[in-house]
Amino acid sequence: MSKYYDIYINVKNSPRVIVFLIVFAMMLGAFLPGCSSSGVSGPASGEKLCPACPCQETPTPGSINDPYLLRSIPSTIIDRGTGGGVGYYTSLAFDSNDWPHLSYYDLLNGDLRYARLEEGEGGKNRWRVEIIDQVGDVGTYTSLALTPDNLPRISYRDETEGKLKLAYFDGESWHNEILDQEGNNGLGTSIALDSAGYTYISYIKTGTFDLRFLTYTGTGSIAETVTMGLGQSVYYSTSLALGSDGTPYIVYYNSLLGDLMIAYRDFLISQWISIPVETTDDDVGRFNSLVIDSRGSFHLCYLNDTRGELWYSQYDPDRALWSNEKVDAEGSSGSYCHITLSARENPVISYFEEANGDLKVALKSYGRWQIGRYDTAGITGTWTSIAVNSQGAIGVAYRSQNPDALRFRYIPTQ
Repeated sequence: MSKYYDIYINVKNSPRVIVFLIVFAMMLGAFLPGCSSSGVSGPASGEKLCPACPCQETPTPGSINDPYLLRSIPSTIIDRGTGGGVGYYTSLAFDSNDWPHLSYYDLLNGDLRYARLEEGEGGKNRWRVEIIDQVGDVGTYTSLALTPDNLPRISYRDETEGKLKLAYFDGESWHNEILDQEGNNGLGTSIALDSAGYTYISYIKTGTFDLRFLTYTGTGSIAETVTMGLGQSVYYSTSLALGSDGTPYIVYYNSLLGDLMIAYRDFLISQWISIPVETTDDDVGRFNSLVIDSRGSFHLCYLNDTRGELWYSQYDPDRALWSNEKVDAEGSSGSYCHITLSARENPVISYFEEANGDLKVALKSYGRWQIGRYDTAGITGTWTSIAVNSQGAIGVAYRSQNPDALRFRYIPTQ
């Protein structure tokens, strides 16, 4: 049985207050750099990041598409845990009503946790935090996806049993089950759902360090080996996305070669094909993330460990070419990177800068990268996860150490 407790956030729903906030923020925008109406990203139809400033208001999903109001939204502490240690292996997703959902690991207690923002009574929205699995040490390498009915499914690892597990909510209660009984597995999980309701998970098996792919139908699961012998790594990361035709693509790190790789299933020959994303002598790909746009173009972010830089790769299906570029070389940037696409399908990346211990976000629009620091209080911005809702609002969840907590904030754009 899951446990939960509520964290309340004051929300003023009065129309007069909302109008006042918008007008005030628009007036304030004239004095904030980077948010003038002229912009810095090219034509007026482009996008640009806006700086955040402190304010006490927290938005409802109906108001978060206004960039001026978004600019004044601070980060929110979702969970402090019971003595800290929360916010590891964070995964964020928005439902069809634009409410954010998160899965994450409680290191102190060894529990899988789940949080969602929901409408509360008396004009208050609340973050509801639940303990989903607490039998043994469970909840590392979480990855979250939502069904068309907004029901969460979470892949994760059971450290005690050494197994890949799935937690899912059926509308009434939570269920947990082991999916792969073969050996010690479940490192670096990444989950994706198709239109038929099937669940797909990529992950790594320990010992042999094989990349695995699993299909879960709801009544059973089939696991298969994609490629063998990735090498022992201090951090295991895979990123799974489905093409428009259902083809699974998995980005992963081969620590033996120090290479970022992508694997896909070729249905014509019924085999998995693996190719390097970038050919370089540098050690790249320990942190990585993949998303596919409506054209079928791949967008990847990853860490170049050798140089301490955040990099981005794009695959153009029309030309069948990869292009790679440096995004941020300042202060050893790129750890815990995660990528999504904006409303205009521009890449947006959340990541951590180690030198200053800051959360950073980079957005590319009309060929230019815009980079902003969105939390600089102490050491903050590890274990980032970024997503965009149906209104185009960008949300980021991440872990902070000062205070020790899981946080969430919106990133304003124009």
